[in-house]
Amino acid sequence: MTDQIPFELPFESAYPVVLKVFLAVGFVSFISLFFVQAPYGRFSEGSSKIWGPKFSGKYGFLVQESPSVFAPPIYYYFSDRTITQLIFLIIWEIHYVNRVIIQPLLQPTNKKNTSAFIMLFAFSFQLTSTYLNFYGIYFREKEKFVFDLFKDPVAIIGLLIFSIGLIGNIISDTILRKLRKPGDANYYIPRGFLFEYTSASNYFCEMIEWFGFILFTKFFVGAVTLFTWTNFNLFPRSLAQHKWYKKKFGDEYPKQRKALIPFVL
Repeated sequence: MTDQIPFELPFESAYPVVLKVFLAVGFVSFISLFFVQAPYGRFSEGSSKIWGPKFSGKYGFLVQESPSVFAPPIYYYFSDRTITQLIFLIIWEIHYVNRVIIQPLLQPTNKKNTSAFIMLFAFSFQLTSTYLNFYGIYFREKEKFVFDLFKDPVAIIGLLIFSIGLIGNIISDTILRKLRKPGDANYYIPRGFLFEYTSASNYFCEMIEWFGFILFTKFFVGAVTLFTWTNFNLFPRSLAQHKWYKKKFGDEYPKQRKALIPFVL
């Protein structure tokens, strides 16, 4: 029940403020990423010391994304634990367990470094995102989620879109992972699936997932905020990545590929 959750009053009173600050920070990040690339992955080499000490990208990612896996079950424990609430938890965990645990552990050990700033920023992002979504759905606006998901056409369509994006994301990550053998630090042109049409098949599929999540939650503000933030981050990142690929591989890089959205952008 709601009255069981620890610190309910500050959780409730902070919600609208946290939501506005979260979106404001996202917008600032969106603008900044057109001028400065966050130092992780292919952009970590030669990054300034101002970003702080560097850590293993593989294990740093596990740490920084961990709240998205471990925080939601805590919210669920203190909730009414309805079937609808459980389904929300399950689809969220399927995405993040794959992203945070399975894919990094399967990744070759040559994954690039990340910085202390990126780890702290991402950790804070995940804590905030899970709070906005799970406190909001389970407690703050739980009356809106007293319905049979499988009799609601919008929710069913949302779940279908989310599932398509999830499967596409897994396929894309698998293609990227198989480009290298253990110990190989070189970069290669990804081929197959949506990579024939976009340089960022994995990003595009993640955007599809979170759009489906919006429909699944019936346009809940936390889901809309997460989708917006995802676009704030992935849009400029994909443009920079596309530019990097073309510079790295020159005429060898397929000219028909777009940066993010197949056939469009």
